[in-house]
Amino acid sequence: MLYFLSMEKVVAVMVGDPAGGGEALRERLLGPAADELRRRGASRLQFNVVDPSLGHPHAVAPDPNVPHVGATLSYWVAAAGEVGLHAECLPVDDGWEWDAYLVSESLQLHGPPPPADGARCSGFTQIVPLTVPPALSWAEWRRRWQGEHTRVAVETQSSFRYVQNLVVRPLNEGAPGFAAIVEESFPLAAASDPAVFYDSEGDDAKFQANLTRMMDSCARFIHGAVPIAWTAEYRPHD
Repeated sequence: MLYFLSMEKVVAVMVGDPAGGGEALRERLLGPAADELRRRGASRLQFNVVDPSLGHPHAVAPDPNVPHVGATLSYWVAAAGEVGLHAECLPVDDGWEWDAYLVSESLQLHGPPPPADGARCSGFTQIVPLTVPPALSWAEWRRRWQGEHTRVAVETQSSFRYVQNLVVRPLNEGAPGFAAIVEESFPLAAASDPAVFYDSEGDDAKFQANLTRMMDSCARFIHGAVPIAWTAEYRPHD
């Protein structure tokens, strides 16, 4: 008889005031937190920590009325439970907290393998938590996002890795009502040059076309401000 080990993916999101983060947070995550997560059975760890050197995403200051994302953790585990491993393994400081979600992962663009030494991955990763607009049903929202928008995102941007994490359920009480958490990796130059971001260097007409197409598509399933974080990504080896 064959037995297959079923694995579940968890994404934990640090929300609130990230003043206690930065380099110190990165070191704590990649050191003690990673060691403890592995000891408890987590695998395929991925840490994303906001990189202040990139500036505000798209040169737009964060909206104080939406949750601010300072970091994320992704990992795979045999059984996520109701709270997840993050609750006891991740550092907590005043002003922010971790909320975790069991997710269903769709890997649209694989991207290159991570560095062998667990160093920072190429470029930067844009983290975008999504919610379902009140005017849409969950099914229609998901159809517009995954069924229609996916192709638009791939064709209009310079992203080289694209992961869609559809939330199955939150793992702790009080977690923001995110319906999905998106990971998109871009070349570093895309942070300062919109033409690079929209895969249109040296072609103003293509830039305008890609920008318009992307914004029109986003408007079909995103209403209002969303928290966007530009992060440095680390995938330490198991």
